[in-house]
Amino acid sequence: EPFTIACVLLGLDQGVLQHALTHKMKPVTENGKLAMKLLPVFSKHAVLAQRDAIAKAVYSLLFDDIVAELNQMLSKSKQGGGMYIGMLDIFGFE
Repeated sequence: EPFTIACVLLGLDQGVLQHALTHKMKPVTENGKLAMKLLPVFSKHAVLAQRDAIAKAVYSLLFDDIVAELNQMLSKSKQGGGMYIGMLDIFGFE
């Protein structure tokens, strides 16, 4: 059920999220040129790492959107000329 809930909240088809969790892009050299190849992930550890990477990306994008929206609302207010909010995200900072 958590997987289904995550798909609903992200607006993704379950197959899309499953594919993102079980595959990884890897740089490879083909005919002397650098290319990206989609490779399946087989170990539980690798799938968990993919999950964590996706969660960090979603968290980062959401945090940035919240800060941008707050700053935009402050800049439009009559009293907020030139005001902004700066936040330090110590939990997302690694």
